[in-house]
Amino acid sequence: MSVKIFLPAFLFYTKKDCDIYGEIQIDENNAVSYFIIDHCDYHNENEAKVITKHLRHLGHIHRAGPTTTVQNQDVAITFAYDVDTPNIYLLKLNIKPVETTQVNVFLYDVPKMLQLHEYNTSYDSKKSDNASGGGRGDEKTNQYNDVEVLCSFLNQSHQQNKKQKYTITSILDKTIFLFPNLIINAIVFLLQSKLLKPLLEKTTFYEHSLEWRRYQESRKRNLNITVDKILGVCVMLLLLFYVSRPDDYLLTASHVVIQKLRLLLRSLKGSPIGLKLNENLNNFLLDCFNYHVDLWAKFLDLIEPVVRQLFVPIALLGFTGLSFQLASLPALMSIIGLHAHCFYIYTAVLYKVEIRGIQVLWKVMLGKRYNVLKSNNIHAQCNKN
Repeated sequence: MSVKIFLPAFLFYTKKDCDIYGEIQIDENNAVSYFIIDHCDYHNENEAKVITKHLRHLGHIHRAGPTTTVQNQDVAITFAYDVDTPNIYLLKLNIKPVETTQVNVFLYDVPKMLQLHEYNTSYDSKKSDNASGGGRGDEKTNQYNDVEVLCSFLNQSHQQNKKQKYTITSILDKTIFLFPNLIINAIVFLLQSKLLKPLLEKTTFYEHSLEWRRYQESRKRNLNITVDKILGVCVMLLLLFYVSRPDDYLLTASHVVIQKLRLLLRSLKGSPIGLKLNENLNNFLLDCFNYHVDLWAKFLDLIEPVVRQLFVPIALLGFTGLSFQLASLPALMSIIGLHAHCFYIYTAVLYKVEIRGIQVLWKVMLGKRYNVLKSNNIHAQCNKN
């Protein structure tokens, strides 16, 4: 015979009187398992009534001392704590184990066990889908180990507590944020479509929408999502009613950069600040970059109406949250800053050309120049005379 007690880790170090709730199971090997799932303070009758709807009252945790009415109550299990010990200890069991009986206390972390239950559920669903697709599968046995039973009890208790608990975030989600939630779900549905997914799956907006959907389904960070939506609405009102044409700031900054680049290229014309450059090469590079700057300026003039119209939907994304607005900005900046990618390509090609020219000159200095017409190396020797 063995006795196993599953206790939450935070209760192991508690220093207050409370009632504990859970379930008791006895298996075929006559092993008794106490699953402690929830707790509540003494004299809290309302919370106790809610918990006892889905869990049984197992016992108490109280301060060690003279015999009290609490210790005399007929309960399944009792723990005690005192000033000298840092944790609680087992005081009484409702069964009288024999001398060979082992009493084991297992501490567990509630969030990790709930996460384990989610992983186990998803794995079982995938396994059942594969079995149904293949036409045959393993028969499901009814022999669950203690960890699976504990996870199922914790999940049931967690679901019951969620139904009874009405927080500010849940009220806001059902009233004020009903319309924004519909917009977000519509955006996520469009991003998952076969037409848009290949185009947007590498963008920050797409990755953020997947992360938001994962947190929404797991019911995690509800407070963060609520604050995000409130800030998004505030920024939307600020952009629409208090800031006149916010797109002008971005476009004006782009044109200022163009003017600065043209001034810089003009200052590098010829042999500036005493640099002894190849005049023909200098003019070639100057023409290349001047052409590209002019092309970039025409591109900005072409997309200027589109950029002005894009700020309205970006502002309206405030209904979905400030994070969605920030996630859409990198795409807009990439469109306006397309010149940086082109500049990089030009400079990379010119860098390779210059490196190749330096290598050829170095071979000339060594007397090992490669003759392209004869497909051989021309060797030369330097005589001191």
